[in-house]
Amino acid sequence: MTPEAIRGRKITIMIALIVAIPAVLRLILLWLLGLPKDTFTVGSIAFPILLSWLLYKGYGWVRGYLLISFAFTGLLLVLAGVVQLASRAVAIEIAGVISFAIGLSYLMSLYVLFRSKAVVSYFDHRSEAREGIISVLK
Repeated sequence: MTPEAIRGRKITIMIALIVAIPAVLRLILLWLLGLPKDTFTVGSIAFPILLSWLLYKGYGWVRGYLLISFAFTGLLLVLAGVVQLASRAVAIEIAGVISFAIGLSYLMSLYVLFRSKAVVSYFDHRSEAREGIISVLK
């Protein structure tokens, strides 16, 4: 793996953590509060964790899915944050700052995932490795 691909792997891990950490925190909160664990709740927690793992493994379709997801969610959170910041209630303004910050982190992740040459190099390396395994199996 080239030094650029190694740097791309580190960047990809950070983005995967941005996706996985909220789900893990929701799981911990669910467990601590003793809330019911139905299949929808478990699936909504497991899905981001699975996406993070597949992103780390270098699957291009996950990268594409997260690009769309980060764009949509980031824009909605930034917009919600701006609307909430216009409120006169302090609690809603605090929620606005949090929404705005999370939205910006998603939009920055979108930019890095899309434009970083190191991340592209890492994904190229991972896809070449998978193609090598497939050709050996044939």
